[in-house]
Amino acid sequence: MAAIDEAKKILDDFEKSPGSGSWPHLKSADIISGARARLDDPGKIRQGAASLCGPASLLFCLILNDPKAYAWYVTHLWTNGSAKIGTLDVKPGLSLRTYDPPASKIAPVDWMTLASIRDSENAVLSYDSVDVAAGGITMPGTLSGWLSKVGIGSGKNVTNVVFTKGKSDIEEAEKLRATMNHVCLFINADMLDSAKQDNKSVIPNHWVVLSGPVSFLDKDRIVFTVFTWGNGSRSVPTTGDLSLSSFLKNFYGFVSAPAKSTYNASRPRPR
Repeated sequence: MAAIDEAKKILDDFEKSPGSGSWPHLKSADIISGARARLDDPGKIRQGAASLCGPASLLFCLILNDPKAYAWYVTHLWTNGSAKIGTLDVKPGLSLRTYDPPASKIAPVDWMTLASIRDSENAVLSYDSVDVAAGGITMPGTLSGWLSKVGIGSGKNVTNVVFTKGKSDIEEAEKLRATMNHVCLFINADMLDSAKQDNKSVIPNHWVVLSGPVSFLDKDRIVFTVFTWGNGSRSVPTTGDLSLSSFLKNFYGFVSAPAKSTYNASRPRPR
């Protein structure tokens, strides 16, 4: 049985007796249906208005790498209010578990799974609302540590939180993606908006996952696809051209981790 089918069986068995759970404002039916949809298409993970792009990138990679781990995570987190993915302890606070997330802003399964990871990491700030910003920022070292702890593995952390990176860094990121590695880009989200993509940013504020080849066109154009905001193959740029120089104004590096040996067999890589 393929890993994806085993993961779906975990959800099927759980559905027979999900119990009352530890999330008073969430419904088990919504959690199960949402988890199934994400196993079929990890790109459906969507943090929406919440500042949870780091956890979203992590779980996108996790489903591609080990869908059973995602299914176990969902079912244990629902039942116990805490869970473990590999050696990553996820123990969200009571205020997060009793929060009623607006359906218009984030899906129940994404709130439960993404916000719990973020809240577990925060030593001072609690992440207990979709409107919290500071408590949701994921630093490169944190994402790199998560990728290692959940069992994906240790890779490279080629990032800077102050200065942008260069062409050689995105070329290295593409080489890693093409040789069986998950690659998360650290960017300023202006890069994803054709009206703002030429702006020079001051800080990075968003994580995306490379989901397709990075191509250099002519002397100064770049195109690629990423996972972000509920889309597993979002084209960058979405319309028109993106110059390499404009790209580099909003590119702060990448974090990578090697895909496990069953990666191709269990979940084909996005193109």
